[in-house]
Amino acid sequence: MVLTPLVISCDLSGGITVTPKTLPGLFVNWRLVEESFECEQGNSVNTPSSTIVLSLRNNYSYQLVENGSTIKEGSFIIEGERISFSPPIFESGLSAYSTYAFNGSDLLIRNTELSSAGGNDFCEVERTYKQN
Repeated sequence: MVLTPLVISCDLSGGITVTPKTLPGLFVNWRLVEESFECEQGNSVNTPSSTIVLSLRNNYSYQLVENGSTIKEGSFIIEGERISFSPPIFESGLSAYSTYAFNGSDLLIRNTELSSAGGNDFCEVERTYKQN
């Protein structure tokens, strides 16, 4: 028997909005543990060489910290399954929006991105975060 992970969508488009009260597990500190890339030229999985923490705060602000130093701060909005950061945290993203879901207690954020600066190839990138 093969067990596959259960991924829970965060589509609350049926009238419930995502807030710290309706989805408190989202508004915490998240540590990046893995990046998966599905690209036209091949797939890869990377483990970050530095400690990257994404803090999602109750007031819809975020802080991105690498090895203890803040590298970006801003705000975020949530619309159903989509999340958008301002300023963007994924510099090579093709859209202002990413999708997010939970895989058990892990947070998955998916984004379509250019494979390299100035390139025309794109990748579907999935970042996995664990509560920090």
